[in-house]
Amino acid sequence: MNQILATNNDNNDKKKKEEVIDNNSFESNDSYDLSNLNQDDSSYIPNNDYSNSYSDSYSDSYSNKEKTPMDKKKIIIIFAICIAVFGIALIAIFASSASKKKSQKNQVIAKPEIVIEEDGNNAKILITTNGTLSKVTYYWDRTDIKESNVSGNKFEESVVIPNGKNTLYVSAQDSTGQVTETTKEFRKDYDTSEPIIDIVQQGDGLFKIVATDETSMDYITYRWEDEEDDTVVKADNEGDTKIETTIDASRGIYKIYITAVDTSGNIATDSLSVQGALTPTIDVKRRGRKIRVKISHDKGFKQVEIYVNGEVEVYDENSPDYDENLTLIERSYKLQEGENVVAIVATSLEWDEQRQEYTKKTYSGTTVYEPQSEE
Repeated sequence: MNQILATNNDNNDKKKKEEVIDNNSFESNDSYDLSNLNQDDSSYIPNNDYSNSYSDSYSDSYSNKEKTPMDKKKIIIIFAICIAVFGIALIAIFASSASKKKSQKNQVIAKPEIVIEEDGNNAKILITTNGTLSKVTYYWDRTDIKESNVSGNKFEESVVIPNGKNTLYVSAQDSTGQVTETTKEFRKDYDTSEPIIDIVQQGDGLFKIVATDETSMDYITYRWEDEEDDTVVKADNEGDTKIETTIDASRGIYKIYITAVDTSGNIATDSLSVQGALTPTIDVKRRGRKIRVKISHDKGFKQVEIYVNGEVEVYDENSPDYDENLTLIERSYKLQEGENVVAIVATSLEWDEQRQEYTKKTYSGTTVYEPQSEE
């Protein structure tokens, strides 16, 4: 009886072990009653084939647990959301593009507008459009045609107005092929003549600059060659056609640069070599019953001739007392009753480049002497 029971137990235990091995839904958290297993029973020990089969079955079961139906469902939901968002973005882009094209299609492109204004001596061209410009053309009386390929909705240009009566032609074309043309007439009477410069020798080391213009003068400038800055002389009054100024030349030969400008902006220039030579100084005075004469020059004298009441005195290199370094000559002459006439010609040793001669000074004068009127 006991043997039968043991046999039955062995068969039951064997059957249970086979069920465990064959069960593909085995999971690590399932519990089994192992109390009835006989650990001393050698028939329980599995062979190698059985062990491998068990290991493969467990690995497949664990892999299937990582990808449960719930996880797959989540992935599908996320993917569906991404597709929905991408679709909404595409719809928005297409809608915006369509709206923009519709707006552009409904917008009316007006023809370009052209405005021409006078700005001093220039004509200012302004072209605008609510579309896009493509070409601008302008010219004076069909000469010197200017054509430009442009872009944008605005164009500006200034052109000089020619002298006389002239017409400015302007044409503007936009990207749709619309063209606007306009003209404007201008009349300018420009003063194109330069001023005239004259230099007048005054003697005594002085000379005068005279600048004239047929319309009106603005100013003149002059500068000696050894100077850095110009001296400016403005016209005294608006509309003056002449400017004059007198200059004291420096001793020696110097070059002077002169510029004359009229109110129209015309410029004339001139230069001249000027000798700043000094003429002798002559001083004649009556002192009581005598005439006193003083003649001076810092370079000395080449010749001095003194005429008093018909008598002549000559001082030159032939005179016994001649001295080329003498810079002052003094003489005294007795007055005669009645009219007394004095004439003097004094020539220095300084060469005058402008006149191509030595500097010279002349004097003439009369005085009346009445003895009874003297004390």
